[in-house]
Amino acid sequence: MFKAVIFDFDGTLVESEEMHCISLSNSIKQLKGLNITPKQIGLLAGMTYQEKLKRLIPGIKDEEAEKIAKHAYDNYLSTYSKKIKLRDKAAGYIKFLHQKGLKIGLYSPNKKQYLKDVLARFDLLKYFDVIIGREDIKKPKPDPEGYLLAAERLKVKPEQCLVFEDTPTGFASAKSAGMKVIVLYNPYLKNPEYPGALKIIKGYDEAIIL
Repeated sequence: MFKAVIFDFDGTLVESEEMHCISLSNSIKQLKGLNITPKQIGLLAGMTYQEKLKRLIPGIKDEEAEKIAKHAYDNYLSTYSKKIKLRDKAAGYIKFLHQKGLKIGLYSPNKKQYLKDVLARFDLLKYFDVIIGREDIKKPKPDPEGYLLAAERLKVKPEQCLVFEDTPTGFASAKSAGMKVIVLYNPYLKNPEYPGALKIIKGYDEAIIL
């Protein structure tokens, strides 16, 4: 049925959500003087930094949101990204998919080189046939552009792709692309809804055997 599996990155492959939240919280404090906690930011998991800022600070101008977002992301890359860990059993599942002969892709709004560096750090880069980063897309999730591009570069039809996501935003992106989606539990979100999800799981030990 499936010829390819495409993974989201933050929260899905790696446990990085907390680091993103801390970094953005610190940048908001430094540049805007507002106390917005990482926990508050975590409730918006799946959105871009700019989208989170517009939700958290009503009326913020695009230029200011972009400045704070860049400050936070640069700080995340230089400081917090080194602390992230793989989600439990993710490596084993990726190796299993590779042994099965399935194509493997990654789509994330992170910088592509950063994605490659992290995968290489965990000795997983060699298993990925395609990596789609922020440089490759014009419209972020929930737009389906990134997932459709991943399918195109993997040379498979969207309906032949299985996606792993962990937020409603990412889920909507993959579903809009016409793909089947398995949702991984995200501890930061309260009662998220995933209508039409193939399966909702707590970890990769519950993932389907393709």
